Amino acid sequence: MSKTVGGGGKAHLLSIEDLKEVVEAKPEVFVVGTGYNGYMKVPIEVTNFLAANNIELIVENTREAWKTFNRLAEQSKKVAAAFHLTC
Repeated sequence: MSKTVGGGGKAHLLSIEDLKEVVEAKPEVFVVGTGYNGYMKVPIEVTNFLAANNIELIVENTREAWKTFNRLAEQSKKVAAAFHLTC
């Protein structure tokens, strides 16, 4: 699944509204890449929302997050990801 999430002036903040399709896909793990310098934020509400849906959350800068995503996928984990590509 590929989808652009965030926006509306809030491109540095992941929101629950951004994750509806992710939750519907029922991944075991959701990897978030917070940008080259890690400027994108994952609010506690998002962390709690994913935990309530039994989805493990991994938050890393994007330079590391894509590697984590690939490693988990190679291990046959059901994994989804959102990568902030700038900042």
